[in-house]
Amino acid sequence: LISFIGLFFDMHKNSKIIYTDMVTGGENRLYFEKKGNSLIRKAGRRGKKYAVIHLKMRKYRSYCTCFGVKEGEALIEKCYALLKKQISRKELMVHRENAQFGLLLAYENREQLVTRVEKIESVLNTISPNIKLYFGVGIYLTQIGDKDIEQLYNNALLACDMLGEEAENKMAFFDVE
Repeated sequence: LISFIGLFFDMHKNSKIIYTDMVTGGENRLYFEKKGNSLIRKAGRRGKKYAVIHLKMRKYRSYCTCFGVKEGEALIEKCYALLKKQISRKELMVHRENAQFGLLLAYENREQLVTRVEKIESVLNTISPNIKLYFGVGIYLTQIGDKDIEQLYNNALLACDMLGEEAENKMAFFDVE
């Protein structure tokens, strides 16, 4: 019994290490894939709609150049903490890399989703009142039968990349065209 309990705690400890982001201490992309695949499979059966979102802070390298890497990492941690407060229990948010975040948000209609994403951007801009932060957002609206959240996230990333690197906040929805 003691060996079994020890094995259980070791598995839990290893699982925590595997799914933890080194910068924020929160969940990472592996957790996003595992939990996200489960959520979108269940959503298809329940008629729930999800949006896979790639949120990228623009000009992050310039921020690090001006204020230093430590301040850049502190900025990422603050963004993570604020984003975490913006999602519900049946949604996901993870730090992906650099100044990029992956989100899986439930939504009812496209207009409501756009309003919510704009609100998230404005909340993130409260971090540094003297410095305007700019974001690019790529969105993929899940379809019935979608299974691989990593591919869906790549679609959202592609939509974001199509925006270019202008300084304004922008968002784009993925479509085949």
